[in-house]
Amino acid sequence: MSERLAILRPPADSLAARVRSLQEQIAQLSHQQVEDLVDAIARACALATEVSANPAQPPGVRDLARRLVEDEEARAATIRAVAARRP
Repeated sequence: MSERLAILRPPADSLAARVRSLQEQIAQLSHQQVEDLVDAIARACALATEVSANPAQPPGVRDLARRLVEDEEARAATIRAVAARRP
């Protein structure tokens, strides 16, 4: 009995499926990276809030910390909005 050897090739769409899967992974990792950045900004803002409320800190430091909180909260919101617009 002779056996025929067949060359097995993956279906044509398997490459496309792999590419889609990798693109989805990239999108998920990119989203996580943005969330990590926003979380880091939130932690910095929490610390700056504590500094701005600490009467033992010099007035200039308290003022700069207060302004940092205002600026960074707005920047975090902008980062999220820009990241949400990507396809």
